[in-house]
Amino acid sequence: MNIQLGQIYCFSSNKEKLSQLISYILDCPSYFTDNMIVIDHPELKLLIGDTENTGTTDLMPGIIQFNVFKHDSLKELWSKVQFFLYQNKDSHYQILLSQIYLDKKTKLKLFKINDFDNRDWVFSVCA
Repeated sequence: MNIQLGQIYCFSSNKEKLSQLISYILDCPSYFTDNMIVIDHPELKLLIGDTENTGTTDLMPGIIQFNVFKHDSLKELWSKVQFFLYQNKDSHYQILLSQIYLDKKTKLKLFKINDFDNRDWVFSVCA
């Protein structure tokens, strides 16, 4: 049996800012459709909608994790996020960016972005 990851639905208090950040990090296009923003990456499709339209915040995932295969790629992504936040410092992105560190539990090198919806976006190197 073959199985493939379908679409990931993500709801945000500010879908425009979140989609700008994620499409910039993943270096892929985004577009509007049916009150949602679609981030169209070759490996996944992420749909970002407004929490206001759902009537609940329970639909927001706590952690979304992306894996890269080289330490240099992780450093490059971290620098990219840092540059994006610098470029948009006047846009009031309320995002926390951690340093790259070794997680003692998983033994993975990673960094985290905590967005304005208190969701963690984790970028790590696959073991």
